[in-house]
Order: sequence, then structure tokens, then C-alpha cells
Amino acid sequence: MKTLKFAVILILITPSLVFGQAGRSALNNSFKGGVDAFRLFVTNKLYYPRDARINGTIGTSIFTFGINCDTEMPFDFEFETKMGDNIEDAIINAIMSTQGSWYACSTSNSERIRIKLSFTINGVGPVAKDALAVINAMDSGNQALDDGKLIDRALKAQRKNKIDKAEKYVNQLIARYPDNSEYRQMLENLRNN
Repeated sequence: MKTLKFAVILILITPSLVFGQAGRSALNNSFKGGVDAFRLFVTNKLYYPRDARINGTIGTSIFTFGINCDTEMPFDFEFETKMGDNIEDAIINAIMSTQGSWYACSTSNSERIRIKLSFTINGVGPVAKDALAVINAMDSGNQALDDGKLIDRALKAQRKNKIDKAEKYVNQLIARYPDNSEYRQMLENLRNN
């Protein structure tokens, strides 16, 4: 079974997706209609899950996936960052709906395209510059805590030796800013205490 693998960074900023040259080339050669058709197809299928809106979940999801060359079916989803609240399920469902929209593989080579998606509420939240798209919820049940409050709560939990709770707050920061090395170091320090 031949497979073509994509690593896709799908960041929700607007209905516009941004790819590096390698990712653009891979999608243009693999997805019927190329990168613009992929962007339009996925952004029309992707939605902000109800649980995420109610909980005020914002952040960035980074994931990869592969394409089975025999069935033109997306598979092998791997999330570098997870936000929870059914966001990953919404992403998988949107990408799975592309079945049948891929060209048959002509080689046994495989390639992964990385996708980033940013999720914001009322336009508030981190947006990655290299996002494929930005998903915005217009209303939510609860407002997301700002970064400063998350840091304060993590430090307070750490002082009370509630490491699991502190990790939860730091993981929310990492979900918002997955490329921030300071938050990753903060998490590592919590785990090493």
C-alpha cells in the first residue's frame, strides 16, 4: 500500500491559509485544485465546537496527517498540541471530508505537511503567523483567561504544591503559543519538582 503523508499546520486566522513553498508545492501536486481548493474546502467544513465556545478555549492546534494513496483517505493524525473541548475532533472531521479529493500517488515517496490552526473568540486569542486558517467564535459562555492570569494561577498552584493544577494552566498557555520556549521550560520545571 503506497502512502503519501502530509504534516499540516492549520492555524485559524481568517479563511486564508498560509503555506511555505514546500507545503504549497505538495498540496498543489496532491490535492485536486491545489492549495487554494484545500484551503476553501477545509475552512468551509471546520467549525468552532460548542464546548470550546462555552469554555472560552482559545489557542493553536498543530497537527500532521497522511493520505492513503489507494483510497485517497486521510489517516494517521498526529497532534503536536491539543486544546481539548472537541477541537481535535472538529479538525479530523474537516480533513476526513476531503476523501476522494486527492490525486492518486505516482511514487512511493511520502511527505508530511504540517498545519497550524488558531482558534479565537471574538477575535481574541493568539494567531500564528504561519497559520493555514483562523477559526473565530463570535460568542462564548465564558471568556478565556488572559495570559497573565494563567501564569499567576500556575505560580499560585505551584506554591501550594498543586503541580497537576499548575501544569493545567501552563498547558493552556502552550496550546495558545506552541512555539513559546519559555512556557515549555516552565512546564518542564514543574514536572521536575
